[in-house]
Amino acid sequence: MRLRSLLFVPGDRPDRMQKAAISGADALILDLEDSVAADRKSDARVHVATFLRREPRSNPLFVRINPLSSGLSDQDLAAFADVSPDGWVLPKAEGAESVIELGRRLITLQMPARGILPIATETAAAAF
Repeated sequence: MRLRSLLFVPGDRPDRMQKAAISGADALILDLEDSVAADRKSDARVHVATFLRREPRSNPLFVRINPLSSGLSDQDLAAFADVSPDGWVLPKAEGAESVIELGRRLITLQMPARGILPIATETAAAAF
C-alpha cells in the first residue's frame, strides 16, 4: 500500500467522510481524537464504524484513536471489534513501547495487530 496523501476526517462528520472518499487521497484517516469534541466521542465511534462497514471501499481507511494514556483508547478499539479498519493511527506515540502496547491491546480484543501508524511528532519523548 503506497500512502502519499493522507486525509484526516472528523469522526463525527459522516457527511465529510463521503466527500473525502472521492477526494483522490491515497487513504483516509477517520479521526476520533483532536477533531472530535469530548461530548461527541461516542457518536464519532458509531459514525466511523458505520462508514467502515460500507462496501466497496475506494480508499484504505485508517482510524486515529485517542492516545493510549487518555482512558478513551480502549473504548475506541472496542467500537471496532466487528469491523476492521485497514490500519490504526496512534497519536502521541512515545517510541516502540507505544506501538507494542497498541498491538497488545488489539490482540487482547482478538483484532489484527497490523497497520499501526504512530504519530511521533507530538511529544518530546517521541524524538528519543
